[in-house]
Amino acid sequence: MRSFSWAGVTRRLSDPKWATVYLVVALVWGLLLVFLTPPFQNFDEPAHFYRAWSLAEGDVLPSRDIYVSLPANVAKLEYSFPVVPIISGEVRVRPGGIWSQWGTRFSKERAPSTSYSVGYGPLGYLPQASAILVTRIIGRSPLASLYLGRLLNLVCSTLLVFLAIRLMPFAKAGLFVIALLPMTVMQMASFSPDALLLAGCFLFLSLVLKLAPEERVTWPATVGLCLTGIFLLNAKPGYALIAFLVFLLRPSQFGGGRRYWTVVSILLLGALGLSALFALTQPQSKDLAQLILGPDNGVDPVAQARYALAHPFAFPRAVLGAFQTNGLFYGKLIVGAYAWGNLLTSDVIAILAGLALAAIIAARENVHLAAWRRATVLGVSAATAVVVCAVFYATFTRVGATTIGGLQGRYFTPSLLLAFVGLTGFPFGRRWLVPVVVGVIVVILAASTIHTIVRFYY
Repeated sequence: MRSFSWAGVTRRLSDPKWATVYLVVALVWGLLLVFLTPPFQNFDEPAHFYRAWSLAEGDVLPSRDIYVSLPANVAKLEYSFPVVPIISGEVRVRPGGIWSQWGTRFSKERAPSTSYSVGYGPLGYLPQASAILVTRIIGRSPLASLYLGRLLNLVCSTLLVFLAIRLMPFAKAGLFVIALLPMTVMQMASFSPDALLLAGCFLFLSLVLKLAPEERVTWPATVGLCLTGIFLLNAKPGYALIAFLVFLLRPSQFGGGRRYWTVVSILLLGALGLSALFALTQPQSKDLAQLILGPDNGVDPVAQARYALAHPFAFPRAVLGAFQTNGLFYGKLIVGAYAWGNLLTSDVIAILAGLALAAIIAARENVHLAAWRRATVLGVSAATAVVVCAVFYATFTRVGATTIGGLQGRYFTPSLLLAFVGLTGFPFGRRWLVPVVVGVIVVILAASTIHTIVRFYY
């Protein structure tokens, strides 16, 4: 019988099985969220539910309008669990109200319903649509299709993240923490396409970083890279730009420039082309804006683009205004938010999550990442965040506004991971770096003070 040894414990802790621990924690935690979160109380869950239903009934490409045709009791299901009264505290969801609808069969009557996710492509809804097909085959029930869709979404996304952590050559702890932020787990345990999108972003990044130091990139690895970049990065609009991480690889790894540029072209044209296809088949933006923001909302993407071209600093000013006003709110939304974002995680939890990431970045880790590769990862991170801001500036923001409407912190989670990887292993211990970092922070603080006073008084 082996005797207890603190040395053995510390040795295991120094090299934990990040992927295995993640899989166990994410599945247990996620299963609890699947069944404890009341129906339709995740972000935009009714809209995603209806889009998955339209896909299960054969509507593969996005609809040209904001309406989908559903079984009548499917269309009415969300009204049994209304969002606003629950958020305001007027209604509490009781288990009996859920069980009473568990055995309801699908009605034969049809009813139209609106969905502001109806323009999304099909790729982020494959697990959910599969669950709906299964429940339709067995004949029950609308509510069962919601829970089974959540469950399949959780299993598929967590398995992809498990693979991503296994493949990650470094920064496993950082990916582990970001993948287990409450918001990330909530999305994976819901009907949202964010689950497959986040998992796809994590997996594509891990694949590229795994292949970067290799002498040769094999054909199976090439196929996996292309499939992940083309399809999983398009699980939700706005993130196809992450495919540009392929430039972390070198022509010599493919046996020459011809094969290299063939692979790069297939990957980028596939990812960006599919993204463009889904964008071109979107419903009319004004219809979507009216559905979400109501009439006379002042949103006009064409007029907004003309305004931005006529005023080159309008978009940067709106981005700056959004982060000055809501930056801390965005940060908390990355960490955790419930009840459609109306119930934020506590300040303590948000600070703990930030400290965990800071501690991992500061820890010494043997990272062989050339400066140009770091710059590429950080550049793609920044570009992806800018694209997200630009999409909401065009489609959710009143023309000429000095901030951006509709932004939420959870949309920046892929950019957060890329930025984290770009900083991991950076030589922060160099003596000259400390005064440089401190100096930059002081300059920012001074500029912020002057800007605030000038803006207030003048």
